[in-house]
Amino acid sequence: MLATLLPPDLAGADDEVIRDLTDPAAVSRLTAAFAHGVPGWQNQVADCGWDGILVSATADHRYEGQTIAELASMMGTDPVRALVRVLVDEAATREHDRLLDERERRAGSPG
Repeated sequence: MLATLLPPDLAGADDEVIRDLTDPAAVSRLTAAFAHGVPGWQNQVADCGWDGILVSATADHRYEGQTIAELASMMGTDPVRALVRVLVDEAATREHDRLLDERERRAGSPG
């Protein structure tokens, strides 16, 4: 899961993480964390590079099989913002699917 790449100050429940990642200040902190590290945090990007971070599974499959470096190039942005976009898009897809499931349950239940 890509969220495991995030430093501790941006880790937490999915909705908290996504809310944080929509804040430009949090994205700036994230960029600095990846560039300079955070005490006590293993920066996996420093270990293997953005071209070593492969998106293996997403709810809608659109990013699968591509590295964060490839996605950044395709999106015309830097790798941190590409990672943020993948995480935010994934959360939005999961929420959309959850709402559809809820609507289907309500439509099928007597009442």
